[in-house]
Amino acid sequence: MFNKLRNNPQNWVDKKYSKENEEKIDIRRKNIRNKIGLKSNLHGPLEIKKFKSRSVNLEKLKLTQLKIISCPQITKIELSGLIKLKSLVVNKCSRLTNLEIVNCPQLTEFDLYGCPKLTKLDISHNKLKELTELDVSNLFELNCSNTSIEKLSLKRCPDIIKLICSNNEKLIYLDISNCSKLEYLDCSNSGLTSLDVSNCPNIKEIITPPNLSDNVIGKKKIFKNILIIGCTGSGKSTLANVLAGNENFEESENGVSEIETFQKSVFEWEGVKYRVIDTTGFEHTENKVLSRIKEGISSVPEGINQILLVIGKNFTDEISQLDRLGLSESDFLKYTTIVRTKFSNFKNRDECKKDKDKLCWESEINARIIESCKGMIYVDNPPDYYYDDDDDDNKEANISKKTRERSRFILLSYLEKVCQEQQALQHINIDKETPSASTNKDKTRPVKVKEENERNEFVVEEKRKGKLENESVKEPVTETEKKCKVERGVSNPQLDREQNKLENIGVDNFTSLPLLPQLITNNQQMIQQLKLNHGLSLNGYNIQPSEQAIVTEGGKLNMRSYNGQPIVYTNINDTASSVNLLNYNSDKNNFSNKLQPSDVCINFPIAEVTYNSNLSESFLKCVDNDESLYELYGHVFARKTLIGGKLFIKELNLANSTQINGFMLYLTCAYKSAKYNIENPINNLPVTYLPRIHTLDEELLDTPEKISDWLINLYQIHKFDIISYKDLIPVNQLKNNLSSEEYFETLIEKQPGVTNFKEKLSLEEWVGNVVYINLLRWIKDFHFLQGIRVNKFYKMETTKKIAASLIKVPIVNPSKKSHLEIIRSTNKVEEFLISNNIYSIKVMSSFPFINMIQLDNLSSDDYNFLVKFEKYEIHIRKDYIKPSVEFEQAINEALENMKPFKALQDVFDEYGHVFPQKIILGRSFKRNITKPHDIPNRSDLKPESLKSYLNELNISYLLTRRGNIIEKNELFDLIQDLNDDLEIIELDNIISLCEILDKEQQEKINNIISNYKQDNYKIIMTGIADLKDLDNNNTEHYKRISVQPSLEDENYEVIGSIISKQKDSKLEEYLLKFRLYDFNGFSVMIKTLKKTDIKIEECYILWMIIGIPSKLSVFSPKNQGLQVKYKEFLTLQHNQLKIKIPIPLSQGFIISVNAYHSQITYGSINIKLVEWSEGCIRFQINESKNDSLKNIDEVVNSINCNIYVLGSDYNTFRIDNGNEEYPLDLIGYKLSEENFNKNLTYSDE
Repeated sequence: MFNKLRNNPQNWVDKKYSKENEEKIDIRRKNIRNKIGLKSNLHGPLEIKKFKSRSVNLEKLKLTQLKIISCPQITKIELSGLIKLKSLVVNKCSRLTNLEIVNCPQLTEFDLYGCPKLTKLDISHNKLKELTELDVSNLFELNCSNTSIEKLSLKRCPDIIKLICSNNEKLIYLDISNCSKLEYLDCSNSGLTSLDVSNCPNIKEIITPPNLSDNVIGKKKIFKNILIIGCTGSGKSTLANVLAGNENFEESENGVSEIETFQKSVFEWEGVKYRVIDTTGFEHTENKVLSRIKEGISSVPEGINQILLVIGKNFTDEISQLDRLGLSESDFLKYTTIVRTKFSNFKNRDECKKDKDKLCWESEINARIIESCKGMIYVDNPPDYYYDDDDDDNKEANISKKTRERSRFILLSYLEKVCQEQQALQHINIDKETPSASTNKDKTRPVKVKEENERNEFVVEEKRKGKLENESVKEPVTETEKKCKVERGVSNPQLDREQNKLENIGVDNFTSLPLLPQLITNNQQMIQQLKLNHGLSLNGYNIQPSEQAIVTEGGKLNMRSYNGQPIVYTNINDTASSVNLLNYNSDKNNFSNKLQPSDVCINFPIAEVTYNSNLSESFLKCVDNDESLYELYGHVFARKTLIGGKLFIKELNLANSTQINGFMLYLTCAYKSAKYNIENPINNLPVTYLPRIHTLDEELLDTPEKISDWLINLYQIHKFDIISYKDLIPVNQLKNNLSSEEYFETLIEKQPGVTNFKEKLSLEEWVGNVVYINLLRWIKDFHFLQGIRVNKFYKMETTKKIAASLIKVPIVNPSKKSHLEIIRSTNKVEEFLISNNIYSIKVMSSFPFINMIQLDNLSSDDYNFLVKFEKYEIHIRKDYIKPSVEFEQAINEALENMKPFKALQDVFDEYGHVFPQKIILGRSFKRNITKPHDIPNRSDLKPESLKSYLNELNISYLLTRRGNIIEKNELFDLIQDLNDDLEIIELDNIISLCEILDKEQQEKINNIISNYKQDNYKIIMTGIADLKDLDNNNTEHYKRISVQPSLEDENYEVIGSIISKQKDSKLEEYLLKFRLYDFNGFSVMIKTLKKTDIKIEECYILWMIIGIPSKLSVFSPKNQGLQVKYKEFLTLQHNQLKIKIPIPLSQGFIISVNAYHSQITYGSINIKLVEWSEGCIRFQINESKNDSLKNIDEVVNSINCNIYVLGSDYNTFRIDNGNEEYPLDLIGYKLSEENFNKNLTYSDE
């Protein structure tokens, strides 16, 4: 019986209990043992199926699996002490109300379903890890304390009232959202990091861990709504599909819009629900586009969390649509992120930043909109290919899929952040009558321009209708005042009221000018400081606010950020002119010497200010007398005021055209850098000429730094002046036409400091030579100031680090050349160079630090058929540049490195190996062909000749540099306008990047290169070591010296000596033997030759390693001027201690010798130089007091010697492992006049 229970408990239960008649199944260990035996128990799996029992009680059994299935009468199940139970299934027990599973420590799997009447469940004290699929609709109490549960979700238990999940250290996630009847929750002493109690309104008590409060989600989840806008074909709908992770949005083909209204799709990411709304493309009518956008926003009750403006490849054209719709000036942009699609380098942050900077430089509108938007991100969403049996297609589909997945991750990670930072946009004031439409309708009447001597006149008279607005203001006003509200800057009140919904921005909430001067903190102060409610008095040389105000201070202030270019006025304050704009009557010129003539005046506006208010009571009551009227209220009243900065420029006539172009280039760059807060690409370019420049306050800006600081203060700190008054109404007409419908006579502009001018231009028009402005963009786009390297994969590429900075403006020559070249490469290097637009050189072995490819001959008979269309030649000669600070610093550090060749190799790998001094921009196309006999290798091209060549060779298409196919018929359309898609088509006048360094650096580099190319012995490393660890009582000592950095070969020699405590004399009392050379150092054997009072532990070893730099990869940077003139290993006989030296010796040379017994492995000999001549040296052996070295001629037949002859222009050498400098004769014997014997000759003795 015992074995039956252990081996097959199922048979025992089936025999013991009847499925039809048992009221209760009660199986406990003590009952079994009482009936059967002491050690009896149930082991293994058990299934209780289709029993009609009402209850099941299993206690302290050794069951491993238990299934209670299809027992419709069971109301209670008690399971306790089932210590071996791992799996439990309770299924289809329709009347079960109470289930207790207590102290089942091995339980890891639990399935419970089909028990609709279960109200109480106790599963405490087990090892369950997850309970997320619990489907018990009537459960009101659950105890899952003291378990291993990590995740718990009760989404399918809506009636739960009490939940105990305490003492669960591994419980990190608990979702009980929508448990609307929950009253009590105990999750104390748990590891919870996330708790969702959304839509649980009846909770009375929650006991949570103390650190959980920040991660309790208590509100019902709402959608994050994303509105997508953009041009058809920009990738708008594709982006929506990528975001949503589906194909719900119809993607357009061939730029045809597939959306007439708007589409929606919902998805979830990282627990957040998103709703994507895709709108119609911008190409539809203004009314239709704006209506669809408004409908899209109003269709979601939560509001729009973020607007994604999708821009494809034609950035400037597509962004201008935003301006056309009147959206570029609105709060709309605060919620807008620009998504730059179809950008293949979207994973490269540097490329994204370069593209953004390029777009800002290209267009003022681009820069303004980019700056105003919430942000800008880059993605690429290639077509979503379908898989088929073609391996190539499947490979492309996989790449496309991964790219879209990466784009989706970037987008959603960004949205997750910004949607948390920003409140939702509930509505936006976009009307069919957009600001742009209003502006178009509100164009002024044709102006009447007076001419004088065929020159432009400066006073423009125009008639503008003066409708009055019947609106009352907060302060009490008279009936007359109600009729006489002056519209400052508003030409048509009905139109501009709609416009002001987008443009009515005051100082209090003016986001485009966030940093107004501290003294202006609100609208009232702005009105008072700028005297916006006063008239203007003109005295011929100045503009002053009137003594009394014309309108009240209780009006409405509007400010609009100025989005145009700076304005240039030429030939300012010409004394010969009969015009004076600072007179009330500009035809009467009483020119004052207080305003000096200037060549140019430049206005840098930052904002346009308008002020709407009622005419003051005092002005209305003023007696109609011109003199008193002018005295109190001035001559004119300005309806618009331009604020910003103004520069006056003189002495331009003293400069030549090159100097003027340089100054214009610098001023343009400094302006854009300050306005858009981006790096100035020519910041290091010296300005060789500055004209005389002063501000309105007469501050002299006589250095580039002062100009730059002034512009930064203007555009970033907003220190401004009034620079212009516009739409001026004569005060007498304002007074006389209060209730009349007649037109006001309007003077168009008055400027402080400007009495007359010749011509009014934009900054770009004044600069004129846009080539130099384009040069700035080309420098960034084509990396002109970065070197070119050949990487380890034998690919030529531009480096990321900037190697050079300009000291002169490069020469830019327009070119209209076009030609055909047919080239056959003879080896791989030539083919490599041609593929990288280098045609003038055939080899690269002359350039240092380039790891050259093998010069294998090419077996192919193909020729390169190259068609080139030149647009610009750019010359950046080496005298036009200097090394960048970073490059120069990196070179200096490499030259000081103990492994200088490797360090230099790393620097040039990082900054580039070569530098082209001539770059040709244009377009080029190519094909590989078999060379025909009758076409020249190079010929100038015309469209007709190109056609004939293509037809003759049967060429239907050419390839771009990127490998794109250009059909023959497309080619001729493409070359009509090359400005929009320029590329580098040739690099010429190639020099080594070394050549831009100064001569001293070049000499040091050449010295290192030559020493690494030759197997000559050099000073590898020098050092000094103390002997503190030696014992003075010993006569023999051993010292290990480590070197840093490690050497790469063990083939080297060491010379050295013991020097005194004072480090100023060589000690003859000791004999050194250097041995045991390895990569990390060497050992020294020291023998005491005679008794001495010198303490060895107070002395030092001075040492020097001699070897070949190319083998050891180390070359002392401090002693490269110290030459090893001669090095020889030879054997001396004890009776012949003269050596013949094959080089001429001279005074000052150092002779060092290591001598040892030929028969004794480590036996050193104390050998000393006695005398020398030009070709000979004689040594002698010093006797030692050490008995082992006496009578050397009896012991030794020959002496092995390493002889070193060192020469230098200096008498000292420097220590590599320290900063000390020592005389050379401390390391050897110095050839001097005292030991010179001109009669000494070498002969066999």
